[in-house]
Amino acid sequence: MLPGMTTAIRATILVTLCAVATFVTPVQAGDRMNTGQWEFTLTTGNSTHTAGHCVTTEEAGAVNGPIASARKQAETNAVKGHCSVKTFAIRDETVSYALVCGARVIESTAAYHGDRFDGVLTTTFEGKSTKTQVAARRTGACP
Repeated sequence: MLPGMTTAIRATILVTLCAVATFVTPVQAGDRMNTGQWEFTLTTGNSTHTAGHCVTTEEAGAVNGPIASARKQAETNAVKGHCSVKTFAIRDETVSYALVCGARVIESTAAYHGDRFDGVLTTTFEGKSTKTQVAARRTGACP
């Protein structure tokens, strides 16, 4: 594991959860993300980490909100993670963005398919880049 990898994984999970709450704006809201319990699986090299998160009605509303407000919402939530939005784009079912979090840059591209999404995060820190495969799926109602 690269030095700082644990910190990178935590940051990746945080950014992924923020992305769920802010970065997706659908053409058809019901087709992008539903409320409920979600499971996120992040794989970097030979290391896999899984985290759960309950997507609330409020979060789903942000996910399913109008395109005009998406970047503003992304910027507001990025600040909570001590990050800033460098780039942000939505094309059909694919959302791409780059965040700057201090000395760390996180670039993401993900394709959303209703109750699941798949993507790649590339985290660059001190000149070293690490790719993380992200897969998320809705597992049912929130506990």
